[in-house]
Amino acid sequence: MNQALEQADRVLAVLSPAYFGSAYATDEWTAALVRDPAGRDRLLPVRIVPCDLPPLIANRVYVDMVGLDERTAATRLLGGIEPGRAKPAGRRPFPGQPQQKMTRSRFPGRRPEIFNAPARNPNFTGRGNLLKALRRTLRARRAGAVVQASAAYGLSGVGKTQLAVEYAHRFAADYDLVWWIPAEQPVAIPGHLAGLARPARPAGEADQGEQLVLLFEELGRRGRWLLVFDNATTPHHLAPYRPPAGGGHLLVTSRNPAWIAMATPLPVEVLTTRGGQTFTQVGGSGAEAGDRFGSALAAGDFNDDGFADLAAGAPFEDVGSIDEAGAVNILYGSGAGLGTAGAQTFTQPVSAVEPGDGFGAVVAGATSTTTALLS
Repeated sequence: MNQALEQADRVLAVLSPAYFGSAYATDEWTAALVRDPAGRDRLLPVRIVPCDLPPLIANRVYVDMVGLDERTAATRLLGGIEPGRAKPAGRRPFPGQPQQKMTRSRFPGRRPEIFNAPARNPNFTGRGNLLKALRRTLRARRAGAVVQASAAYGLSGVGKTQLAVEYAHRFAADYDLVWWIPAEQPVAIPGHLAGLARPARPAGEADQGEQLVLLFEELGRRGRWLLVFDNATTPHHLAPYRPPAGGGHLLVTSRNPAWIAMATPLPVEVLTTRGGQTFTQVGGSGAEAGDRFGSALAAGDFNDDGFADLAAGAPFEDVGSIDEAGAVNILYGSGAGLGTAGAQTFTQPVSAVEPGDGFGAVVAGATSTTTALLS
């Protein structure tokens, strides 16, 4: 990296939460700022997804590509690079075109055309290390394996499926094909794979068995695909449906831990509170014994900023001189997590408040600026 920083004319910092979460991110962009004896401004920050920027970068001019299509993003990026920079001859194929052999991710924010994973959970949290481990095992070359595979296993309800859903969405740009197969009923697996066979390689009137043969042949010629077998029962039931070749990845979720012969096992434990946060009541008359702050909770993006917020009821909160009228506290999320900055407290209109109303005994969240607060 030191040699590259010394020789580079420009240093592009691709800004995203994943980049700022990297152990080397700060060293890279600060080094780009200071390691130029000629005094040139070589650092060009490029923001590709919504994220909070460090003050040193936020105060600089940076290229913002969030939400742009390919053509607009390319124009804006080239406009941010100093005039006279050498350009490659001819038009560069856009990542993801089928005629191009891909060795890198497609344009940020673009999913593969073939993608059927369940909807992403906006409140997913606390599994960063597992996602890193999962990505590491799938990208490693496992001895004797042609198709790299990993199996996330654990007790029912610990979050195996949600982990797989988040992986499929977070790293979708690394794949040209992502296909989700419910695998709890082994007899239904061929039908789900046949559903992929049609968009991956139209097979005319071929029966289901012929479609699977053609599908595996097609996957064997491709790279950059991901098959997710969710809630698989045993390796024995899954073995006939594992593609024998191809440069893709196989992700299995299961309650069964015995996957070592087919895939790299990855245990998923119960999510703990380690690294969590504790909040006390804000606003109103403050925390008092018996307020029952937090007895009702609901999550949602209440201010449409892309971060999860929390509504916490305090149904026995006193409002002025009125006992146990109740209140609801809203804590807002950000790139740094949930916090009390800008927190709000809601009560009923004073004219409508009566002792013992218990407003906030039930709260419901929404993913818009409209939030239902129910007593």
